[in-house]
Parts: sequence; C-alpha cells; structure tokens
Amino acid sequence: MPESFYRIADTLIRLETPLAEVNRFCDYMWQEFTCPTPAHAAPAQISVLPCANKPDCFAIWKQGTIAFDWGHELREVPYSILTKALENIVSGHAINQIDKKELITLHAGAVSRNNSAILLLGESGHGKSTFTLELVAHHGWSYLTDEVGLLDAKQVVHPFLKTVSCKQLGIVQLDPSWPVRSFGADHQIAVPKEKHGSPAPLHSIFFVRYSPDKEPSIEPVKKSEALLRLMNAQIGRAKSVATIEQMAEMVKKADAFQIVHNNAAAAARLLTEHTEAA
Repeated sequence: MPESFYRIADTLIRLETPLAEVNRFCDYMWQEFTCPTPAHAAPAQISVLPCANKPDCFAIWKQGTIAFDWGHELREVPYSILTKALENIVSGHAINQIDKKELITLHAGAVSRNNSAILLLGESGHGKSTFTLELVAHHGWSYLTDEVGLLDAKQVVHPFLKTVSCKQLGIVQLDPSWPVRSFGADHQIAVPKEKHGSPAPLHSIFFVRYSPDKEPSIEPVKKSEALLRLMNAQIGRAKSVATIEQMAEMVKKADAFQIVHNNAAAAARLLTEHTEAA
C-alpha cells in the first residue's frame, strides 16, 4: 500500500493509503515536511481504508482507532474531500505532540517583514488564508503559515510551511509560476521558497473580519478582548497548558487590531501602511 513519511514539528508521521494519487497530493501539500523512509518505520499512525458498503468513500484511522474531525467520525469520507480531511488529521496529530509549555499553537496565519511578524486570526470564511496570500504575493511580506501560528516563550513566531489551503481559486492574482493543485474540492497553493520567512519576533496581532458592506478599516482591540480571542484560538491537546500568563505576556508586548474588509487587496495595502507607520 502506498505510504508517505513526514516530519512535522519534530513528529514523524507515517501516512498509508490505497490511492497513490492521494499520497502524491499529500506529498505536495506537506512538501516542506517530507522525509525519507526511516530504517525502522513504525506502524502507520494514519491509515486510509475503503468503505466496503459505499463506493468512493473511505475511512480514516489514527493510531488504530477511527479518526475524528470537529467531533465527527471519519468513517465515510467522500473521495472528493479526502485530502482535506487528511490535512486536518495529519496536521492535528503533529500539533497535539507539541509541548505547549515550549510553543503556543494558534489557529492563525502569520507573515513577516523587516524581521517582524504579525499574526492573522479570524473565523472560518472571513478570508484569513486569502489575506495571507495577498500580503505575500503583492505587498512584500514573507510567508510563515496560513493555519498554524507557533510562538515560543520569547514571543518569536516560527514558520509552519504547509501549502496554503483555499476554498476558491482566483481571488488573489498569483504569478503563474506559483504551483497550484486541486484534488476534488481541495485547492492548495505552494508559496515559492524565495517567499518563505524565517522565525521573527511578534510585532502585532490582527483579527480579520470580512464584511461585504464595509470598506477596509483598522481599529485597536482592547488587551482584555485580545487575550480572550487568543485563548479561544489555541489548538491542540491540553490547550490550558499555554497559561493565561503566557497569553497575557503576548498581548502586553504586541498591539492588537481588528481589520474589517470587503476587499483583500485594499485591506492588505491598508495593513502594510499601518505597520510601516507604527
């Protein structure tokens, strides 16, 4: 059975599927994390098995038991969304292994410029990934992540260089050299290596909200409100290990803002001008 190996956040993951095309797409998605077959490979942590009673549906197993995604058993995953489900399970498995005393894990995008990083947080559907792409593609920012913000005890943001997941292609005008692949409903964009960023100190935090009737604007967020939002944005097992004190230190050192927009390009220009003026 085809298999792939990834080392994500120092966790070795073995993915086993009956479909070579799924492995190839996953190797593209985690191209920065792929690694050679270890000399002594453990049993597959994540396996994909066809459903006996439902053609074109698959079950995803993690460490010998059926996997869950947002509380739902992954017993009958349609082929068209299989790679999207695997993205959540594989990344989630790696994130759960991170010692939260060493790294805070947030559901956030992150970009850097002039050795300063910003975090981009927002609920699903508010264009966080689109906004991240726009900043990197057209406004001189370097890519750190679009999904997993990693911060150490010194408030340094570390890269998590997975491809960017987009619900819809074409919103951001990309150079044709940027690789794009789709698998069913899953669209993934590989940010070129020359656009990748290095670990950088956290400068500021932006909460992104899409509003079709609002022109782009930036407003400060009270530190107490920013703290609550950051606590709610933590991901991975044992979320409470990243203590309130750690998160409070983050908002103490980094200003927080809400950016409301109806156009990612205009909002990216506004954010860039705002950070340059700060």
